[in-house]
Amino acid sequence: MKKFWKNFVLTALTVSFCTLGAYAQRNFDADFPTDTIYENNQVVYTPSTELWSFSSVAEDKITLTKKISAGSGSYSEFVYSNNAPAFSFGTGFEFLYHDKLIAQDRYALKFYSVSYDPETKTFFRKDFSPKKLKEIFHDVKIIQISQFKDNKYHLRKVPFRPVKILLVNDTPEYFYKYQFYGDNFETYNLFGLLEVNKMGTIEFHHPAPEYRNLFINVSPF
Repeated sequence: MKKFWKNFVLTALTVSFCTLGAYAQRNFDADFPTDTIYENNQVVYTPSTELWSFSSVAEDKITLTKKISAGSGSYSEFVYSNNAPAFSFGTGFEFLYHDKLIAQDRYALKFYSVSYDPETKTFFRKDFSPKKLKEIFHDVKIIQISQFKDNKYHLRKVPFRPVKILLVNDTPEYFYKYQFYGDNFETYNLFGLLEVNKMGTIEFHHPAPEYRNLFINVSPF
C-alpha cells in the first residue's frame, strides 16, 4: 500500500508538471532577433548616432531605466538616471531591434518605435509600419482586426505543422481585459503572438457580455 501511494504521488506530480509546461509562455527572444527590455533593465539612447542599445561609451548617451509602477496598469515608465520621468506611452512590452526601440501597447494591439527630438530634448513615439513589422515577424501570419468578418477569421493550417500568428489592430478599437482562449495554441510573452499547433477555434474574449468576441477558426481547408 505504501508503494502504491508513493507511485500515485509521483504520477500526480509528473502530470502536474506536464500540464504546467503546456501552459508555459514561449520566450519571444528565442524565436526572433530581438532583445526584450524587462523591468529595471537599463537602455541607452545616443543622439549623435540615433541608436538604441543596452550600453554605450558615447559622451552624449542618455541612460534610461524601465520601471513598472504599482497602480499604473502595468504600463512601462522610462526614467533618467536621476529617477526623473523620461517617457511613458501606455505600452507594456518593449524590445530592441536593429538599434531601434520598439514598443507594444497590448490593449491597442499596436506597435510603435520610440524616437528623440534633440531640439525639445523629448522622446516621442511613431507608428511602426506593417512593412517593418513583417521584417521582424518574417515567418508569422499577421492577422489584422479589419480582416475579421462577422467577428470571425478563417486560418488555414497544414496538419501536424505549427504556424505562428500575430494579431495586430488597424482599427480604432481597444481591447482592454481581452484574453485568448483555446487548447490548440501556445502563447508568447509578447501579447497577441501565438503558435498554433492544432485545428480548432481560438477565442479572443472579453469577460463582459456587451463586448464583442473574435474567433479564429483553424482548419486545413
